[in-house]
Amino acid sequence: MIRNLPMKVCMPEIAGLQSVRMSPSLMASRSTTTILLVDDDSLLRSAMRAMLCYAGYNVVACEDGPTAISLFSLRPNIDVLLTDFQMPEMTGYALAEALTCGTPRLPVVLVSGASSDELPLSAIEARQWHFMAKPVNRDALLQTLDELAGVEHGRRLLA
Repeated sequence: MIRNLPMKVCMPEIAGLQSVRMSPSLMASRSTTTILLVDDDSLLRSAMRAMLCYAGYNVVACEDGPTAISLFSLRPNIDVLLTDFQMPEMTGYALAEALTCGTPRLPVVLVSGASSDELPLSAIEARQWHFMAKPVNRDALLQTLDELAGVEHGRRLLA
């Protein structure tokens, strides 16, 4: 006999996700921006994707660098790369180098829980990429993405 038992799913909390209301104009402005999100941790990737979608962005998410390179070649409309720094097979830094080699103006945001001693922060800064420490502050991330995508005060700026 099969019984329906209650199940509890625990996801990482994204501070303030439910309490923040996005203005329709800001969400509409963000809806023209596509973010390539790369993180090998499926729970963090899912939580980050949910937060970015809730904020109004289009998100293409995957688990590793090689998959991201394939997706990037198939989707020329990627506006921003948001990637974990430490991943198996290919680091986020190597991924960013590979993608910006052919698309030098692609904005890059690298995130990591590693200590700053383990990261090439001067090289990241020299390339004008952005770095954020995990756990990522939602408001700071959205502000950075808005700036990189040209979203300001509820409208997208024209280049």
